[in-house]
Amino acid sequence: MKRITINKRVAFLSAAMAVVGCASVQPTSDDDVRQELRASFQERGMAKIERLDQTELQRVCSAAATTGQPLDAATRARLEKAALDTVKYPADNQYLGDWKQGERIAQTGVG
Repeated sequence: MKRITINKRVAFLSAAMAVVGCASVQPTSDDDVRQELRASFQERGMAKIERLDQTELQRVCSAAATTGQPLDAATRARLEKAALDTVKYPADNQYLGDWKQGERIAQTGVG
C-alpha cells in the first residue's frame, strides 16, 4: 500500500475547497454588475461616470444580443428613426472637406 505524501494531501484538499467554493458562488444579475462597475469606475479626463449609462438604443441592442433574438420591425424602425434624427448635416451642404488638408493630418500620425 502506497502512502500519500503531505504535499499531495494539501494539493487534493486545496482543489476540493476550490471546487466547493466555485459551486457556492451565486450568479450575478445585471444590476449587480452595474453597481460593481459604478463602484469601481474612476473618472479621468473626458472619461466620466455617465459613460456607464446606456441609451435606449444600447439597452435594446444589448438585450437582443444577450437573448439572440432579433428586434421586431416596429422597434427597429423606431430606434433607427431616432438615431437618424440626431445626424447633423453640414450647413453649407458640402459633405466632403479639403482632401489635401485631410491627407496632411493623416500623414502626421496625430490626426
